[in-house]
Amino acid sequence: MSRSFRPQRTWFLVGIFIVNALLVLLLTTEPIRSWIPTDSRGIVVSFRENSFVLGLIGAFTGFSVGRLFLPDSVVLGRSSARHPKAVGRVLIAPACAAQVSGYLTGILGALAMVGFERGSEVVLPILAVCLGLLGLTVWGFLIGSTLRSNVGIFAVVIIVLILVYAPLVVNSYVLPDSSVSARALGMVWAINEPSADLTFSYLAEMTRALFYLMILIVGLFLF
Repeated sequence: MSRSFRPQRTWFLVGIFIVNALLVLLLTTEPIRSWIPTDSRGIVVSFRENSFVLGLIGAFTGFSVGRLFLPDSVVLGRSSARHPKAVGRVLIAPACAAQVSGYLTGILGALAMVGFERGSEVVLPILAVCLGLLGLTVWGFLIGSTLRSNVGIFAVVIIVLILVYAPLVVNSYVLPDSSVSARALGMVWAINEPSADLTFSYLAEMTRALFYLMILIVGLFLF
C-alpha cells in the first residue's frame, strides 16, 4: 500500500474552488485594467483566451485525483466494496463540481465589475468554455488513473496543447485559404484585444459547446 485516502476531503475541494475562482477573476479582468473600454463580451473572450492556463491547472487537478485510483492505492471504508467506475465517480465528480463553481464565481465577479453590460450574450460562450475545461480535467484524470509512470505528466501537457491549440493550428496552416474554418472548435482564438467590439456567433458557440461535450463524454467512456 503506497497511499490511503478518503474521497471528497473538504479542504481539497475548497482549495480547488478558491484557486479557480481567484485565477478566473484575475485573468478575465485583464481588459478592465487596460485602456480599452470593455463589456461582458470582452470579459468572456478573455476567459476563453486564457483557456490554456486554466485548462492546464484543471488537467493536473484531474491527474492528481486520478493518481489516487492506481492499483497501489487503497480506498478506505465502504468505497472499497464499490465497482471501480463508482469509485472513479466519487473521486472526480466532486473535484469537477468544485472547479466549475470556481469558474462561475470568478466569471460572475468579473462580469459584475462591468455591470453585466450585454451579459445576455455571454451565457452560451461561458457554457462552451466551461465544458472545454471540464473535458481537460476528465482527460487529466483518465491519464492519471491509467499511466503509472511519471510519463503521464508529459501526456497531460500534450493533451492540453492538442485540445486547446490544434484547431487554431489546423486553421492557420492546413486550411489557410479554405472556406472551411476550424477556428470555431478552438478553445483559444488568439485574439489580442478581447475588449474590442466583438459579437458572438451562436452557431459557432453551439458547435464549440457540443464539441467539448463530446470530448468530455469520450473521456468518461474511456475511463
